[in-house]
This record gives sequence, structure tokens and C-alpha cells, in this order.
Amino acid sequence: MTRAIDPTPSSIPSRPSSSPARTTDYRREPPRHFTAPRALLWPAVILLAAAAGLFFWTLGRMWERWNDLHGYYSHGPLIFPIAVGTAFLIIRRRGLPMHSTASSRALALGLLIAALLMHLLSIYARVTFVSGFMIIPLLAAIVLYLGGWPMLQRLWFPIAFLAFMVPLPDLAIGDLNFRLKIFAANATTGIVNGLGTPAYLRGAEIFLQKNRSLTVED
Repeated sequence: MTRAIDPTPSSIPSRPSSSPARTTDYRREPPRHFTAPRALLWPAVILLAAAAGLFFWTLGRMWERWNDLHGYYSHGPLIFPIAVGTAFLIIRRRGLPMHSTASSRALALGLLIAALLMHLLSIYARVTFVSGFMIIPLLAAIVLYLGGWPMLQRLWFPIAFLAFMVPLPDLAIGDLNFRLKIFAANATTGIVNGLGTPAYLRGAEIFLQKNRSLTVED
């Protein structure tokens, strides 16, 4: 007697299937807050305190330039808080990678020594702006020593942004302002002539028709 086989899918033994891949909806997860490694806390505090002590004279001269009513660096006190806030946002959103190696630490020590030597020579020569710019390689060396190249690549922009708080010499600023003023006067004269109005430039003063003139100020 032949037994009939029901060809319906229920009678066919099913093959074991692998479990589906697990997916995570990151939009429903609570935000993760970044906390700095505790191992970096005290080394960073000690190094920053030592740097502040070494650059005390330089920061004092920079503070005087920042508070000069006739100067160009009244924005100076705002640069450091902006740089710190930018670093905090970068770390909060992207994390803080760390991979310190023997070669990165050796390079960091070399950069640190070079920055300190240049800083001491600048103090001896009373060249404030060179000493002020040495803050940037000093901080870069500290970051490179503590966290290696990954940390420095993550924080290079806030460190480089500090260059905008270092006042340049008045002679350099005056020369730069003069060149920018002449450039603006030449560009304005070209635009006016291009629009069909005769104009010629003498110094920083633009002369138009009917005895009218424009002066490019600082």
C-alpha cells in the first residue's frame, strides 16, 4: 500500500534559518555624554599650570595690548574661551582618540623643548609676539605627548585658532593696514571706472567728476 505524500508546504520539513541581523535604531538611544579619561586629568592640569607660569610675562604683555583702546586686538580675550568651547564640542560629538607611541612622545618632547627655548629667547629679547606664538607649539606638544597623533588630529583646529589672540607688532599692523588700504582704493577705482564713471586715484583718495572725492580710511 502506497502512502500518499501531501505536497503542501506544511508537510515539507523546513531548513533551519539563521537568525536575522540585529539592527539598532540610534535615534531612540539616549545621547552619550563624553567624560575625559581620569588618567589625563592630573597630567593635563600640571602641564597647563606649568605653561601658564612660564608664559606669565607674555600673557601680561598681551593683556595690555588687548585693553589698548587704540589697538586692534580688543577681541583677544575672546579667543581662548572660543577655542576651549570649540574643543569641547569636537570632543563631545566625535570623541577623543588616544594612541600615544614612543615615536610620538619623542617628537612631542623635541617640539616642547624647541618651543620653550624659543620662548625664553623671545623673553630675553623682549619680542612679545614670538613668545606668544610659542603657546601654540607648546600646547600641540602636550596634546601629542598625552594622546599621540589621533588626539592632535582631533584638536588641531582649536589649538591653531589661538594664533588670533597674539598681537602683532604695531609696525607690522601699520604696514598691513596700509597695503590693505591701497588695495581697497585700487579695487574701488577699478569698479567705478568699470561702471562708466571717470575716476583716478592719488594715494588713498579717489577723485570723481565735479570735484567730488572719496578717501579710503583705515
